[in-house]
This record gives sequence, structure tokens and C-alpha cells, in this order.
Amino acid sequence: MFVIIDIYSKNYKSLCNFLEFFFTEKVNNKLMLSLLKIKYQRPIKKKIFTVLKSPHVNKIAQEQFEYRIYKKRIKCFVPRISIFLMSLKKTRFSLFSDLGFKIKLISNTKIKNSLNVNNYSLDNNQLNLIHYLKIFEISGEFILKIK
Repeated sequence: MFVIIDIYSKNYKSLCNFLEFFFTEKVNNKLMLSLLKIKYQRPIKKKIFTVLKSPHVNKIAQEQFEYRIYKKRIKCFVPRISIFLMSLKKTRFSLFSDLGFKIKLISNTKIKNSLNVNNYSLDNNQLNLIHYLKIFEISGEFILKIK
């Protein structure tokens, strides 16, 4: 299964430390990762906001604060998705708590072809209507997600 991971953080050093940890051979061999695109740089978001120093009328006394959000994108192929997600969650909570993740899962095309309703037929002798309806429901969900 293909996985696209968007990593974002306010701290650039922790983002770089996570990428160094993620790309070590020990981690790649244990999770059996095949990296497709490495460290795709996303645009940096810069947020600036202003706060009044004085709670009263004095509008001249203002302070400005800013923070930046750094983003990276990793694309990889993972054969065992459940183990990968569990290990990613554990490392995030135990080592890199200031990172945020957005994970997209892209399944193989073999699944979509095997769930085609036209591949199944109803036999008069064995009426597997419930099984046929389940396949029909799953294929309908895939068609809606594709469109």
C-alpha cells in the first residue's frame, strides 16, 4: 500500500531530527519501506499576530508575534500497513511530540478490480444473496470515492 505522509511542525530542528530517524537503515529494514520521493519541501506558512500591551486606550503600544510552520512530504510503499502505523504513532508520541502528521493511504489497483460486481454471478442452487450484496456495497463505495 502506498502511503503519503505530510509532516508539519513549528520547530524546524525536530522536523529534521525526525527525518534523519525515519531514513535510517535500521528503521527502513524493520518496517520494509520503499521510499519513492524523499523530503519534498512544502511552502513555509508564516503567521503574524498583534497584541496590545496596554488594556486601555493606548493603541500605539503593540507587540507583534510570529511563528512559522515547516512542512515536508514523504511518499513510500509499505507492505505491512498496520505495523507501520503503530510504529509511527509510538515514535511520534514518545520521541517527537511537537510534530503533526497527515497520512493518506492509497491502495493497489488489484483490490478495485477484484471487487467488480460483474465478476460475480448468482447461482440458483446456492443463493448467496447476502455475500453478493456486500460485494456490491463495497464496489459502490469505491466507485463513489473514485468519482
